[in-house]
Amino acid sequence: MRVLFVCSGNGKDFSVAPFILGQAESLRLQGVCVSFFTVTERGVIGYLRSIRKLRKFIRTNPIDIIHAHYSFNGLLALLSLVHKPVVVSFMGSDTYGDFDIKGRRKISSYINIFISKLIQPFCNVIIVKSPNLARYIYCKKKLQLIPNGVDFDRFFSVDKNDAKQHLGLSLNKRYILFAADKYNERKNFALAQNGFSEISSIQDVELIVPYPVDQTQLNLYYNASDVVILTSHNEGSPNVVKEAMACNRPVVSTDVGDVRWLLGDELGYFISDFSDSDFSYKLRAALNYSLENPQTNGRNRLCNLGLSAEKIAMQIINIYSKVLYLK
Repeated sequence: MRVLFVCSGNGKDFSVAPFILGQAESLRLQGVCVSFFTVTERGVIGYLRSIRKLRKFIRTNPIDIIHAHYSFNGLLALLSLVHKPVVVSFMGSDTYGDFDIKGRRKISSYINIFISKLIQPFCNVIIVKSPNLARYIYCKKKLQLIPNGVDFDRFFSVDKNDAKQHLGLSLNKRYILFAADKYNERKNFALAQNGFSEISSIQDVELIVPYPVDQTQLNLYYNASDVVILTSHNEGSPNVVKEAMACNRPVVSTDVGDVRWLLGDELGYFISDFSDSDFSYKLRAALNYSLENPQTNGRNRLCNLGLSAEKIAMQIINIYSKVLYLK
């Protein structure tokens, strides 16, 4: 089976998003031949210029199915008119839009929402990461709910002090990890800052923001941290939470996407509202938990939910097979 990933290759921090690269690798491990076509030019004009390039790529690189990541790449795949089945994975912001620092939807994001609605009738399959994204899909018969899987070989527990030493962090400090882009308004870094300032009286606790960081280093940051936090206004199925769980680290998260389902009733996990007071209260509780408990049960929880990269890859392969069979 030959699959072409069509995705953006112009990110300011990563040329291709790590979770897309990870999904491709998990499919390759199951015997799928995955190649990439990346859009390197920005804006609508950049995507329009890529139509001809995509056609040429497919003429010279035989494929069976196109898997486009993000609505604009789905539109690009459809406009290329190469008569190949098209599977589109919506990322989140292309369904609900982008938000400003106060959690209000930006007017500029309505073009993304429009494109996601425009292409739905023409896709063979639509994949979303969580139930809150599914409500934006009106072509329900094409809808598949598949979160991103977690690579357990990449994200796993190591000794906290060993992780700190590798990163050059102090063995005598406790660390709170914000593992996202603090300049992305949707990630709501202000809540992380304000919540942390309310517990700043606790000695030797530091908020660290290493983004962007290599995935190998990221595993060390998870393990060096006493608590991992997510403060976003909106998410689908946040990879940060799942990766922290794979490392058995305590988590404090706002109630976004499928976080409540991911965390379940496991100890060491705390869901906050968007107030500074509640977030700081949950953050303090998580720090107290980490003092008494070296690890959570997050990794087992992910296994029980079937969220290993391998199991998710098999679900996606099953979708590809059905699309090709019905072709």
